[in-house]
Order: sequence, then C-alpha cells, then structure tokens
Amino acid sequence: MNRRDTNLCEHAESTVLLYLFGEAPPGYAAHLDACLDCQAALTEHADTIAWVSPALSQPAPITAPRGWWLAPTLALAAGLALTLQPAPQPLPATSQPAAAELDAPDLTWEDPLAADLQELDKDLDALARDVESSR
Repeated sequence: MNRRDTNLCEHAESTVLLYLFGEAPPGYAAHLDACLDCQAALTEHADTIAWVSPALSQPAPITAPRGWWLAPTLALAAGLALTLQPAPQPLPATSQPAAAELDAPDLTWEDPLAADLQELDKDLDALARDVESSR
C-alpha cells in the first residue's frame, strides 16, 4: 500500500519536511506529538534523509574538463611567437626606386562605342531637321 493512501493529515506531506529541516511553523511540534499520520511520515522521511545525507554533505569532486590545457597553451605559444619574432628591417635607401623611375601605366581609355554614338547623334539631328522642314 502506498504511503499517500494511509496519510490523512494535510501536514504529512509538506510540513513534516519543513520540520525535518528546522523550518516548520511554531506550534507544529505539538501537532506532531498528537498526529499519527505526521509521525509515520516523519519516520519515513527521516530514514530517507539519513540514508541520503552522507552523499549530500560531501562536496562534489572538482574535475577539470578534458582539453582544459589547450586554450592556455595556444595562447602562450602565440605570445612567444610574437615576442621572439625578429623585427622587420627597413630596406636600404638605394634599393628603393625613385618615383620618376617607375613606369606609370597608361590610363587612357578609348571608348569603342564613342564613334558609333557620334554617328547616331548626327543621324538624329538630320532626322529632326527633316521633320521640322516637312511641317
């Protein structure tokens, strides 16, 4: 038979637990002395807490996650690589060509359609004159 079926008191499921942890309202101890349902629930919950409490009182072991060392090691390696890298040396002044010696690219561009557009403009002007004269 289930314990819930035998407990008739409304405090047997809730206030008993508060009592076990020292949180019960004032006056509950007197109720507990007189109530058989609460006494049965107290016994059952007290046995359970006695069985579980050693596991609850021990702190969980702290374990480092796998690969915890990877990020700090990579950061240290990058820092060492930047620190130990030789500074870049400037080029000697004689090896740099003067601006006049550089060949400038020819940036002129001839539009292949420009001649065709000029020809079309002439044709349109002639057509417009013909229309004007025929009116």
